Amino acid sequence: MIDNDSVIQSISHDIQEMYFGYFHFDTDDEACWFDENQERKDKRKMLAMLKQLNNRLNEINDGSFTVEDLETPRVRKL
Repeated sequence: MIDNDSVIQSISHDIQEMYFGYFHFDTDDEACWFDENQERKDKRKMLAMLKQLNNRLNEINDGSFTVEDLETPRVRKL
């Protein structure tokens, strides 16, 4: 059900692209680093996308699964 939902796929893709964009490789004399400043700057946008994702999951939930959102509280604290 979830895997075949185009809305969930689209939102998940956007969240993934934004999050992966915070990782930088072979820059600033480091092999890999996470851009915490950019993550904080994108906080509102990320929270909006997480809300969309959770809303869609609740829309299609027929009771066969439980949603446990651990990311929204983490992002709110940024």
